[in-house]
Amino acid sequence: MRCPTCREPLHELEWRWRIPKKTDDKEWKNLEHKVSLQKVERSVARNKIKEEKISKIEGMMESTENQRDSDRRSRKLTELSKERNRIQKTYTEPGGSGNEMKHEFTVYDLNLTYKGSNVCGDLLKEILSRTAVLVDTNTPVVKLASTFQDVHFVMGRTLSNETENPAAAYLKKGKVDGLQNLFALETSESNGVPHYVIHRGCENWREIFREDPKPLSLLNEEEVEEFNSELKRASILTEVETKRLQGSDIIRKEILELKASNETPYVKSIELSIRAFALHLIEGPHRKKEARKVSDNHPNVLGDTILVQEALLLGIPIVSSDRDVTSIAGFAGVTVIKPEQVGTGQPM
Repeated sequence: MRCPTCREPLHELEWRWRIPKKTDDKEWKNLEHKVSLQKVERSVARNKIKEEKISKIEGMMESTENQRDSDRRSRKLTELSKERNRIQKTYTEPGGSGNEMKHEFTVYDLNLTYKGSNVCGDLLKEILSRTAVLVDTNTPVVKLASTFQDVHFVMGRTLSNETENPAAAYLKKGKVDGLQNLFALETSESNGVPHYVIHRGCENWREIFREDPKPLSLLNEEEVEEFNSELKRASILTEVETKRLQGSDIIRKEILELKASNETPYVKSIELSIRAFALHLIEGPHRKKEARKVSDNHPNVLGDTILVQEALLLGIPIVSSDRDVTSIAGFAGVTVIKPEQVGTGQPM
């Protein structure tokens, strides 16, 4: 069954789900968000079941192939092959469907440990199998990805917590057209547990993000608070300011110690990026302007720092012409290249 308005597949909700009043727009939006999260979980779970079933069938096929040639062996191989195809169809086609979201995505914990995917396997492993770069929202990413198809381009999670909407960042750059070397990184939450999600670029971005994306400046206070909490920013900025007051020498020493430490990748990337931003406030090219943004708790104050944190976590360079990004990344030990340097053979 499909919705008569949007033609999307319909799914029955569990009896515990409370259906809002027809006029309660806020609660309907919350319900849509919960359903969207459940859809990701259901899709990942279905793909895991599919992989387990197919693995079992293929094991039986391998065992049968090792048997002596006979009519019985041939019949069994044919039956197993049909069963494998049936499972593949049942768990991946719309209506039955591990393919509900019409695109490829993979879920990871905060240390980027693979947790599951819908239909594509480990996208991070694929990304890191060749030259890969993280790009900021001001980089012409679609043009670059179209031109240099042997390079993997990853859009940072951007608006997920700090700056521009990741969907807007894609869509404002032009039609994606299913570029296989273009990816988006975002954060999400399921049952109170945060995780990363990597999406592969496709022609269905509007369907993936469910609505026309809006830049930060057009969001209302309630929408901003969802992903860019003023209290959360204030907490991080307090830590940044504490580090800034310690001075450059102590910060540099701590950065070296962190790089050599056994901290988890996520914690290490957070702590390094905070110290790099503190150094930027002391020695960076626009430190007075950046200091004002810190004192004002500006909504975009941590955008560049988040980009550097993600580059540290992924272990890849950044493509950007932004001087502040370059400064913070330099203090953190992250390589930054300009868009015009991509594909020139220069070290990346």
